[in-house]
Amino acid sequence: MINKSELQKIIHELWPLNRSLTGKDVRKTHKILSKITPMKKKEYRSGTKVFDWKIPPEWNVKDAYIITPDGKKILSFKNNNLHLLNYSIPFNGTVTLDALKKNLYSDPLRPNIVPYITSYYKKKWGFCIKHSEIKKLKKGRYKVYISAEHNSKGSLTISEKKIPGKNKKEILFQSYTCHPSMLTNELLGPVALLYLAKYVEQLKDRKYSYRFILLPETIGTITYLSNNITKIRKNFLAGYVLTCLGLKNFFYFKRSKERGSVSNKLAENFFNLSNKNILNYNPGGSDERQYNMSGIGLPVGCLMTALPGKFKEYHSSSDNLNLLNENILIANIKQLIKFVDYLEKQTFYEFKKNKCEPFCQNI
Repeated sequence: MINKSELQKIIHELWPLNRSLTGKDVRKTHKILSKITPMKKKEYRSGTKVFDWKIPPEWNVKDAYIITPDGKKILSFKNNNLHLLNYSIPFNGTVTLDALKKNLYSDPLRPNIVPYITSYYKKKWGFCIKHSEIKKLKKGRYKVYISAEHNSKGSLTISEKKIPGKNKKEILFQSYTCHPSMLTNELLGPVALLYLAKYVEQLKDRKYSYRFILLPETIGTITYLSNNITKIRKNFLAGYVLTCLGLKNFFYFKRSKERGSVSNKLAENFFNLSNKNILNYNPGGSDERQYNMSGIGLPVGCLMTALPGKFKEYHSSSDNLNLLNENILIANIKQLIKFVDYLEKQTFYEFKKNKCEPFCQNI
């Protein structure tokens, strides 16, 4: 089912795109992923109120770089999109070294990587740099050029694929399209999600219904739930966020807030995880937290092959194509496919309120 050359082609096509919360490259990403299996795309207008958030202006970048006092171009966005502070405002001017340093972001604990830094909701400009390179910058005046647009009439992109089964009860899978050129976090999550959706679509006599969602982290899930919570809640059975895939050939699972949820029991039973591979729910992490918020109350867990913030390449230029191991990624996808096969074999019962021993009705 999974063609390795096709997989490589799609990953390399997606790699250079400047993904963020919004933007043309996000739409390109959704279009490329839809080559695996078509998804229904919807745009949500910038400025739209979603719960107590607002969808931000659409961000697009033409170019960004710095010219040193001796005329050398450094921190070029076109060479590595991580060099530009994500959601940076435009800037075109000359600054002193001291002024420039106030707008440079580095990681002293990992001095030889370019960190991934964002400023979605605070307007500022900036560049990301290896910490080891800062001390090499000489005094003088630096030309800073950032050609970026924040379009208040833009939109945020969300794609989904609803695959009906004999039963209306739904199993939800979600991943993200908001990270620029980083592999494990987050390019491989969406790729795995689409191959999983393709498999489910080809399943004959599906027992359950499935919903696959691609969106930007936090604001995307908030936007989606703001517009779809009633229908999601109606038939929800279990749900999983897919993140940080392709690094190892085994899974970690972060439980949903409701300890005895169907989502937790299914994942723990199938993956047969040891205690070190199971994380109890906490309000950090990925968008399982949005689903588990008290106002939403959907027990969604998180499946991953590396723990966010715990692997050395996390949120940096080291999370690159050198980490790509197609065999491990394919093994991850096949394991998720087996998980779906396991889900299809399960039977659940709905207990209705009554005064005597309940009549167990199959769902």
